[in-house]
Amino acid sequence: MSKVSEPLPNELFSSWLFRQGAIPRVGKLPLYDLVEIYQDCMQKGDFYPDFDQYSEFVSRSLKQLELSRSDFDSFSQKCSWLIPRYYRGAFCYHCFCDHIQQFKVPTMLAEWCSVFHTVCSIHLVPLLDTPGVYNYKLSMALKLFGYYHAANNIVFKAHSGLEIEAMPALLSVQAYMFRVENSILSEGVDDSKWRLIQLLIRVFLYPRHGIITSLFPKQAINTDTQLFRYNLHVGPLASNVARRRLATLLTGLILDVVEDGDRPIAERYLRSFDQRHHYFDNFSGLGRSANVFTQDRGRQLSTQLIELSRNIYNPHLDGFISGFSGRFR
Repeated sequence: MSKVSEPLPNELFSSWLFRQGAIPRVGKLPLYDLVEIYQDCMQKGDFYPDFDQYSEFVSRSLKQLELSRSDFDSFSQKCSWLIPRYYRGAFCYHCFCDHIQQFKVPTMLAEWCSVFHTVCSIHLVPLLDTPGVYNYKLSMALKLFGYYHAANNIVFKAHSGLEIEAMPALLSVQAYMFRVENSILSEGVDDSKWRLIQLLIRVFLYPRHGIITSLFPKQAINTDTQLFRYNLHVGPLASNVARRRLATLLTGLILDVVEDGDRPIAERYLRSFDQRHHYFDNFSGLGRSANVFTQDRGRQLSTQLIELSRNIYNPHLDGFISGFSGRFR
């Protein structure tokens, strides 16, 4: 890639491509040439601009830059549980500042597309989210940065208090989930632990009724009351980063992957969001409250939880499953 700017570690392909056009180093490569390719390809149902080296968008963009498919290797997918393109809005304000200072434009990173990635491991701060309506485009980073930079009191408010104190717990849970997911992708080991993580987060973020969802103002998510499995899967994909952060931390506490010294502040952080229901007082009560499903659906999920946790010996998880399963007894 000697003719173009080198990508940052884990930079999204579309973000890197935007930088080539915004600050071109390859002959005559104005931004509108790349945007034209983007807009043409995005009209098609299989549009996937960041991780698929065989997509039309990637192929045409590489050709425009006179690069080969091997040059796309650095953008290869490193996580499997990805937020759909339309809902990707999480970012680190401080990374944006660093990137603007270094490259004149901000970048978007692949880990910000992961469901469970909710804090920045570089700056040790929570990720922020897109203000207003979700809308993914190549220039989104600039709009987001401009909004927060103009009102940086929002940034400091988001980075204060219990959330910063809970950062060690949040980082340890995030790192644990990355290791579990990566072991599936790279080593092909038994995936029951990974599926258990996903199931717990999906239960907590079930649209409209999940216990994490219920702690926040209602978020418009397209759901169908008749499509239980669809709703179960869409919750984490469409939820904003603040909700995903709580669901991820709660899952980590249940799985006992938070250091003993970090647990009290993590639990205080969770309780700060719940002054009414007291969901987080004990794991059995949490499990009972988390079962917001009909009797048949609840039993299906209970069976899954029991099966996926068969080889895990953990009193917190046992208490949660006992409470979840006992609701209809």
